[in-house]
Amino acid sequence: MPVTDPPKDWSLERTGARVAEGLLRAKFGADLWGDINVGHIDTGVQRHQIFGDWVMIDRGVNFMEPGQPAIDPLKSASFGGHGTRTLSILTGSAADFKGVAPGVPVVPYRVCDDVILGSKEELNNVARAIRHAIEVNLCEVITISLGYPLVNSLWHNVLGDAIDFAYDRGVIVVGAGGQFIDSPCYPGKFFRAICVGGYRLKEYPDDIKIYQEYGAKGRMRAWVDIWGPAKPGWRMGAGRDNAGQVVFTPGFGDGTSFATPHVSAAAAMWLSYRRQELLAYDKPWQRVEAFRYLLQTACDNLGQYPDFKGMSPNASPAKKGDTGAKPVGQGGGVRLDSLLQVGLPPKSKLKFEARLAREQAF
Repeated sequence: MPVTDPPKDWSLERTGARVAEGLLRAKFGADLWGDINVGHIDTGVQRHQIFGDWVMIDRGVNFMEPGQPAIDPLKSASFGGHGTRTLSILTGSAADFKGVAPGVPVVPYRVCDDVILGSKEELNNVARAIRHAIEVNLCEVITISLGYPLVNSLWHNVLGDAIDFAYDRGVIVVGAGGQFIDSPCYPGKFFRAICVGGYRLKEYPDDIKIYQEYGAKGRMRAWVDIWGPAKPGWRMGAGRDNAGQVVFTPGFGDGTSFATPHVSAAAAMWLSYRRQELLAYDKPWQRVEAFRYLLQTACDNLGQYPDFKGMSPNASPAKKGDTGAKPVGQGGGVRLDSLLQVGLPPKSKLKFEARLAREQAF
């Protein structure tokens, strides 16, 4: 069977995104998002018609060119436009382009040019953006399609400290598992964050394969909380032509960078849909762990596919980062409609993640 491109909205269908949006509209009408804000930490964004006034550029921060708006100058040949691409999947909304959660309010942050966070400055920028998103813009979800496999333990783990800050306040931080280097990436790798792995369509229409494995088979699996569509992902590209003018080109791309906004959108939809019921949790961290729990139980069971053999969703999710003689990890794909239709887990089902991110460096 020849490999062909699937429909542009295959990932939205696969994850039940449009059904979930319909559930939100049926419950809340025009007040779709309540007071939900999502912090988008990336290379910055370019202004485009698919981003309406719900993308609050003026409320974001540019940590690369202080005092300037969080606009991506498209300087990087490899990663210029990365923030625009990931944001389009998260919240893009126009007649001919729909993201996973179209219109969800977003505050963008520009923290880097290169999505591989290899310097202290870049990690510090991400940490500062996390804190600003929480303290100033009151973001309940933070999405980060960036990463690096190591945190230097010879200096203060400022990024881990920011993750702890978010966890203690019940903010859901979603990070990409990564694919360009040979290990799962921080910040998704932090125990207290949500780590997203990617699956791809090996052959259209429905042959699912893990998008990327690291090292010995299964090394990635122990760290992934949930899997999302990584390839091919329909997104809006941004770059410059030979005359230096900004041009936008929709098309298919690939990467856990694109799986991640599917899960961030799920978090925003879930928080909005359960906005009243969530008040029953008396400890902020319970919101994070309830989301993690439901991601791994109310999900698309990928265990039928060879790459996911031995991994299956279960009612008592394995502890993130646990390893054993056999590959471990969750074999569930994010499913937004199922997530919204199941009740909140009782407090007794939720496990406090006692492993501090600030002490995690390996």
